[in-house]
Amino acid sequence: MTSPLYSQQASTDQCIVPCEALKKALIIKEERTYCGKQLGFARDSITVLQQVILHKDTIINYKDSTILTYVKNENNYKGIITNKDSIIKEYKKAYLSQKIQKYIAYGVSSIILLAGILY
Repeated sequence: MTSPLYSQQASTDQCIVPCEALKKALIIKEERTYCGKQLGFARDSITVLQQVILHKDTIINYKDSTILTYVKNENNYKGIITNKDSIIKEYKKAYLSQKIQKYIAYGVSSIILLAGILY
């Protein structure tokens, strides 16, 4: 049994194809072309995003090294401050000891002076 005449079209090689099948084939071809373009856009987007991620990773690595440098400098300053604090404590001890020795010297000289005056 043959299909009605309006549902068939002749192709270039004289082959008859039903119109419904031809429409479906054209739709599938257009969908395939559209999907190919979308895939190309997605690949381009992925490439650009990979470059952005690489740049951000570089920035993060630079910031990390900067932070490590600041932490190292802070630790160095803390060490210097600790050393200066210990020096200050030693100077305070020396000052107090000299002050005490001065008062002792005043006391001894006063006693010697009084002893010299009384004898």
